[in-house]
Amino acid sequence: MVWAGRSAIEIAEAVRQGEATAAAIADDLLRAVGADGERLADEARAVQKRADLDELPLAGVPVAVSSAGERPAHARLRAAGALLVETGRPCAEDVAAGLVPLALGSDEFGSLRIRAACHGVLALKPGRGVIPEATGEWREWAPLARTAEDLALVLSVLAGEPELASAWRDPGPAGQWGLPDFEDDDWLLRPPRGVPPRRSGLRVAAAPQPLPRGLGVRAGFGAAVVAAAERLREAGHTVVDHPARLPSSLVLATIAGGRSPGRAPERDGRPGRRRRERWRDYGADQWFGDADVLIVPALAALPLPEGRTRLRDIAVAAPWNLSGWPALSLPFGARPGGVQLVAPPGSEPHLLLLAAQLA
Repeated sequence: MVWAGRSAIEIAEAVRQGEATAAAIADDLLRAVGADGERLADEARAVQKRADLDELPLAGVPVAVSSAGERPAHARLRAAGALLVETGRPCAEDVAAGLVPLALGSDEFGSLRIRAACHGVLALKPGRGVIPEATGEWREWAPLARTAEDLALVLSVLAGEPELASAWRDPGPAGQWGLPDFEDDDWLLRPPRGVPPRRSGLRVAAAPQPLPRGLGVRAGFGAAVVAAAERLREAGHTVVDHPARLPSSLVLATIAGGRSPGRAPERDGRPGRRRRERWRDYGADQWFGDADVLIVPALAALPLPEGRTRLRDIAVAAPWNLSGWPALSLPFGARPGGVQLVAPPGSEPHLLLLAAQLA
């Protein structure tokens, strides 16, 4: 049986039920992507021998990673039964092609969400501290998937919160979803608990043109936001307009950092640091308003060749890296393109629910 193109949920269920083996999944994957055969075969055998095989949420599921070295996030994937795959290609490409159902990458300055929008897959940058091993002011780990269901499953593993696996179906009652407890959290900056989900529908704000004047969003990408908002209105949510544009000073500081991500905190000196601190401490919350979820474009302009990013796209995506808020990019409307869902800390279930409704 060919496993390329199958969802993570389908693969894990087949391995748990004995309808396939992790080794068979690995063999099929090796033919498709040419990954490290010996290491992958060893991982597959180890998964198949586990006494808790029938309980593993990612039993035999291939997950593309930039490096299979030992990281806290990788350890959680392996503990859940996943097979970590290094393909040597951008993570979004392999997910879009159906070679692997899931991937994990670094969302530096929103780069992974931008790449996902270019390839027509979903990417979720969780709130700061939800996935182990925080990596800095502008950078967070983010999973990619082709469906909201698979995205919820892998996030539940990475966050250590099994309830998140069903968040795409129903976020659950208030207080069900909290932040994970990590054994070593000296480095961890914990955000506050999220806004309790509203069973009667969410308040969704649509911002098709969130950039300052002079940094406009391509008309088709703004139209996708309007169309997605209408789809959510039909699904029973309250939709309002969000006409405010992001502060020019913040966008300029973001773009300056985007030119040299490794030196972002130092590039614009003390004024830039103050702008970032204001945005992180209270500016993002004030600009966001009283909505539960905000919809903005995933891209501001047509994508450049792989490996290059437009500064306007960084300006749309990176403010949510700085604030530490969760943001989810998903395909919607014409491709390349899509929309980005943003919410306050702890609201990942809201994003997964809306992503499933927009699929």
